[in-house]
Amino acid sequence: MTSASTGFGRFLTELGLSKGDTVVATLRKPEVLSELSDKHLPDRLLLLKLGTRSEITAAFAETYRRFARIDAGRDCQCLTVRDLACLPRSRAQHNRRGGTQDL
Repeated sequence: MTSASTGFGRFLTELGLSKGDTVVATLRKPEVLSELSDKHLPDRLLLLKLGTRSEITAAFAETYRRFARIDAGRDCQCLTVRDLACLPRSRAQHNRRGGTQDL
């Protein structure tokens, strides 16, 4: 979940957690969601700093390391949904302002 600190991203992060889902929340300042990380175990909520290209790559790597998969992706800045369940790791892509770039 990108842009998880406020607005739609925060709403979807909290909704997923309330439904029992595991959520990887990305934001520029992970400490903003410290109250959520205090309430949820690390196997349910992973907060990752995301702001630079290298942090994007690191976020994918850490997510795969911890959970071995990404079932769905939500980019709250672009308001697009991309189902990643059937994409192998090598095909994971990042969509930003209409462009697609392989990670």
